[in-house]
Amino acid sequence: MRAIKRICFNKMYNGYAVHIPTEEYATRKVAYVCAKCNTSFTVSHRWYGYQNGEFRDRYLFCPKCGNVFNNYGNAQGFKEMEYSDEGMPCSMALTLYEMKYGYKLYVSSGCINISQTGEASGCRNVEEIRFDVKGKKVTWKAGLGKSIMELGNPYDRRFLSSTMLGDLSLNVTRDEDSRKKLTDLLRALRDGIRRKFKKIHGYDIGSLFTRRGTSFGFLSMPIMGIAYRLLMPDIKQGLPEFVYRAGYAYTDAIQRLGLSIDNADCLKMFTHAETMRKARDSVTGIMEVYGIRDIPSYRRLIMEHPLHAVYVGVLDKYFGNDTACRLFNHIMGKFESGSYVVSDAVNKLSRILEKLTGIWSADEVAKFIMRSFGRAEFWDMDHMIHRLNENNVKKLPEVRLKDAHDWIKDALYKQENEDYSLMIPDAVRRRLEMQKDRLKFFMPDTNFKLRDVGKAMHNCVGSYAKKVLDKSCGIVVMTDDKGMMLACLEVRNGDGRNRLMQAKLKNNVPIRMNAKVNDAVAEWCRSAGVDMITADIETPEERGKRLEERKTMPICADEAAAV
Repeated sequence: MRAIKRICFNKMYNGYAVHIPTEEYATRKVAYVCAKCNTSFTVSHRWYGYQNGEFRDRYLFCPKCGNVFNNYGNAQGFKEMEYSDEGMPCSMALTLYEMKYGYKLYVSSGCINISQTGEASGCRNVEEIRFDVKGKKVTWKAGLGKSIMELGNPYDRRFLSSTMLGDLSLNVTRDEDSRKKLTDLLRALRDGIRRKFKKIHGYDIGSLFTRRGTSFGFLSMPIMGIAYRLLMPDIKQGLPEFVYRAGYAYTDAIQRLGLSIDNADCLKMFTHAETMRKARDSVTGIMEVYGIRDIPSYRRLIMEHPLHAVYVGVLDKYFGNDTACRLFNHIMGKFESGSYVVSDAVNKLSRILEKLTGIWSADEVAKFIMRSFGRAEFWDMDHMIHRLNENNVKKLPEVRLKDAHDWIKDALYKQENEDYSLMIPDAVRRRLEMQKDRLKFFMPDTNFKLRDVGKAMHNCVGSYAKKVLDKSCGIVVMTDDKGMMLACLEVRNGDGRNRLMQAKLKNNVPIRMNAKVNDAVAEWCRSAGVDMITADIETPEERGKRLEERKTMPICADEAAAV
């Protein structure tokens, strides 16, 4: 092992500050240390108020030497943090060692530790990052007695938020000479790893460049990129760039794919790193981790982005490869179009498919996904089926999947609510219920039956139960000899007379639009003694008058010329 690069930074910051816990209302107590004259002092900042949204004293001056403390956070050579016993770096030395099968980056830092009482003391911290090119592994050890952590998962922020390398930010890189030294060290590391990888494994890993960003220092993100590429050397896509927004670092790839870093299955490939390394290539390793069949169409999807394997692994359990790929492209299209989707969609999708394929055929489930994925009714199926009782679960296979959502909704209503009689008087039923040739007129006599009529006719009559119960109106349904509902009629009684107030076909279309139904209802009205006062129905007299007017209507000029 030999040292090939060494960099020293003797002055990291001009000043340091630590927040001290306090119970004072609207106060932030901060202990400051001036790096120029080693003076310590404490300031209690008062809250301006929500209109201003900040504490007082944005700019402070050292009481001894006049050094400026910019109270904007870690900017302009000023280090501010919550209390921690790790300390803040005053100086830092980086040494890059070359080993037979890799490299080691050793970081040593002289730190200042400010106690909760505001007293300053010195300490020393070290870190070690090993790049094992032969074993395709990068490990990080943050100090003596600390456990070793393997890097490579780009969605794990522990290294980024904890490493001392995060302090190699604007406070250091604003100096052109320091920035050049860091660039040379990083270039030597990248080129050396690429050269050793080709020599050991027999092929070129390609560029190891990763943008450093501005949130985690000069070296942190590039090191994460190298670790990711060593774990998956033949997949050049999929390393997301971190975006820092509103104090929370997240990856655009996770959001765009509807995944969640809290779901262990989403990042299984990183927790099974040994399986990945033993496989002949990265795609094969990913397929082994997720139990995916080795099919060319699946390999192409995973090569586009490793996280595609999460969805492919779910779809491959229930569908053939052609159907699974078609469904995958449809699902990804819904995410890109901004359709309604849930967080951690793949986990919920897995649960839904397990339930649906246990009841309906795979082809029917695939059609349902193509029609409904991205809509609320698709996600409702997960918890709705779970709420059905045993009797309703047995009835589900008899229901078409495309109608299952509405059927389950009605079944749950009937399951969770008691049915009740509408208390229709026998005299009313004898007068309004009758059989006319092959047509039947009947009155739904319970709340559930009335709801079923509303569902079949696609109208709101299912909400009329209270009106029927208090005798405000009566509902009569006309069906044919096969039991198909043709018309829904509302009858009201006032001053001892029955009046037809509404007469609708399906979707609230007036029955006058269907001559046969219209005439049948008109005949029923005469037989039942119901006055036809609604414009929904056309009486024989009105029809005769309309036809007579059509005969005597003068023809237009264009028609006359044609004659």
